[in-house]
Formats: sequence, structure tokens, C-alpha cells
Amino acid sequence: MVAYYFNQVAWLGIVANIVVVPFVGLFVVPLGLLSSILTLTFDLNGLPLPWLNQFVLDALASVVGFLAKIPGAEWHVASPAVFAIVGFYGFLLLTRLSKTAIIRYVSAVVVVGCIVWWVWSPRQLWTTDTLRTTFLDVGQGDATLLELPDGQTVLIDGGAAYERWDMGRMVVGPYLWDQGIRTIDHLIATHPQLDHVGGLTWVIKHFDIRNFWTNGIQRVEPFYQRLNQAVRTKHLNPEIAWAGLDLDAGDFCRIRFLNPPRSQNHNTQTVVGAASGAELNNLSIVLSVTCGRHSLLLPADAEVETLERIGHNPAVQAASLVKIPHHGAKSSFNADWIDQLTAKVAVVSAGQQNRYGHPIPTVMKAYERKGMALYRTDQDGAVIVTQRVDSLDTTIHTTQEQSLSLIRLESNFLGQEIRNLQRILKKWTGIN
Repeated sequence: MVAYYFNQVAWLGIVANIVVVPFVGLFVVPLGLLSSILTLTFDLNGLPLPWLNQFVLDALASVVGFLAKIPGAEWHVASPAVFAIVGFYGFLLLTRLSKTAIIRYVSAVVVVGCIVWWVWSPRQLWTTDTLRTTFLDVGQGDATLLELPDGQTVLIDGGAAYERWDMGRMVVGPYLWDQGIRTIDHLIATHPQLDHVGGLTWVIKHFDIRNFWTNGIQRVEPFYQRLNQAVRTKHLNPEIAWAGLDLDAGDFCRIRFLNPPRSQNHNTQTVVGAASGAELNNLSIVLSVTCGRHSLLLPADAEVETLERIGHNPAVQAASLVKIPHHGAKSSFNADWIDQLTAKVAVVSAGQQNRYGHPIPTVMKAYERKGMALYRTDQDGAVIVTQRVDSLDTTIHTTQEQSLSLIRLESNFLGQEIRNLQRILKKWTGIN
């Protein structure tokens, strides 16, 4: 159950409980009860022995903290299917209850095999013909994962991060583990703004990163300094993206940077302290992804100036799926840009009831008038696009599809119940 909900196998917890449980039973609980009884008996205004209670609780926290820092104390795994969990415990019971030796032996082998498989959590054992693109729901921010046919993974941005609200830890990391991903081949920070790169600090600390790309712009703000510190700690050598450069995407796909434009001092990172939001947005890394017969356009937060400059690029006009720039903001609304698009699908990443009002209704209507199917992370949750590179087949799912709907008795409630049961079955088994 811990693996299912938290994508972890905390094997050290078995050892830790041998220390922690007796400590709690012998010291924490008796001391707390004694203090409570004294308070009620003598009608005290404060808790007696406060220093001792604090000492014992601090000692407990120190022991747990020490155990948690032991390298390899937990393994991150993909969530096992519910039916697989039921089968696991069924075979585990057979190893104890069956009177037939061969059944006990086979059951034991199955149990061990399940454990090995879950701990290993292999992502992809062989090359496929499928491109899988996931637009993660990270609230008011951006995070896009590309899973290429040859097994490479490309993560573009990682959402925002605050003191207690880190999208890298809460959304991006768990999703990567659930997909069996422990290595990111290309990590791309499109531009140094909190809602795009804040969560990447946590991701860099907890995943193996092979290549790290930026647009070359540095910030002095604390969130970006934390990102830089994580990059230095992992001994990464940031590579700077520029228009016309191709990223190594294997034999099936081509990923090309369309922005920012290359400048004479592009090999030296430029420090921008008080740069405006528009300046940073227009220097965003814009990506064109082509895999077989499918093409994606990912423009990050590019505004009108950049959209006009790259609009003539054939990769823009040929894209079959486009990510609406800058969360559907008015500053990125360009009618000419939209008119030249031939994409059939548009996805926008935005947070529910965000203070900016993104996406702007007039912007969404403009894309809708082009006949595009629109998806929004604030309404649909994560949007998962699966495409076969050798055909035009495209399948789109959203996490909202797995959410149970409210049954309304005045309508076809039986059909609604059946759809809810289908959603539960899909969530538990992974079967469409």
C-alpha cells in the first residue's frame, strides 16, 4: 500500500520500528499520559515536566531523522496495480496455508518475483514505436515530460516551488517514479522564472540527470540560486540552447530549438537581475519535436515578439499539437500566429482560479475557432498524449477521466454508475 500511494519501499522502516516503537512505548506515551494525569488531578494551568517532554520528543525526532538520512533507506518504485497487490497477498497466504509442497514452492516464487519486479520497476525493456507526452498538472506553472520511442526521457520545466509547496516533490517526482523513470536524459529549463524551474531543484537532487539545458540567463533571486547549487552539487555542466540547434533524440525523433536566437556572446551566460517578465518570456526555449508523422510545438512563455519572429519557421506551421504559450496569457495572443497553425490539438497549462485569470477566454476562443481540440490542466488534470510514430494514431487521456463523477438521480444514474466503475477499474488495473 505504501508503494501504491507513495511510490516508495521503505525497507529500513522494518529496522527503524525495532528502535522507534519501543522508544515510543517506554518513554513518549507514558510521559505524555503522566503529564496529562497530573494536569487533570491538580488542575494545573500548564503541562508539568515540559522540558522532559520536549527532550524526549526531540530525541525521537533525531533518531527518526538519522535513520531517514541513511543512503538507500528507501527505494522509489512504480505503483503496483491493485489486482497485483491482491494477487501478491493471495500467493503469500498460500505459502502459509497450503498443505501441498509444490503449491507452497510456486507461491513463494511468485511472491519473490513480485517483490523483485516492484523494486526493479523497469520502465521500458525494449524499443517501442510510441511517443508519449505528458502535460503535468503543476498548478500555475509548466512541466512537460517526453518519453521517446527509444526509451529516452526529456523533462521540460518542473513547476513552482515554495517553502511547503514544491511541485517537483509533490507532482513531478512521483509521476516519474510511477513511470519507472529514474534517469532523465535531457532536463530543460526553458527560462528562469519560478513557475517553470522552481521544482527542478528537487528533481535534480533526486534523479540522475544526463544533460541539463538552459537559455543562458542567470537570476540573482534565491529560487534560482538554489537551482544553481543543486546543479553544482550534481556536477552538471549546463548546456545553452539556441535557435537551430538539434538535441540528441535518438533515431526516431528530432528535437530542435527554435528560440532563443543565437547571439555573439551566447557561450557566456548573461546575468540579468531586474529583467522584466516580458524579456525573460521572449528568451524562453521554444522546442519543436518531430517523431515520425507527429510534430509537437512547445513555446513555453514566448510572447508576441518571439511568436512573430519564429512564425515563418516550417516547424511551427507543421505542428499537429501545440502547447498554448504563456498559460494562455493575453501577452502571447497573436491572431496571425494562430491563423497559420494547422494543429488539431492545443493544450494549456494553468492553475485553478489563478490570480492572472489564465487562460484568457478570448485566447481560448481563438484557438477553438481554428477547430482545435482544447485541453486544460486546470480542468482536465494531467493531459497524456500517446502517438504511434509510424501512423497518425493519437490517443489522449486525462487524469480527470479517472475521477468519479457525482451521480444525478434525475438522469441516467445507472449509466453514470457504470462509467464510475469503469474509471475505478482503469485506475486499479491500468486497462483502458
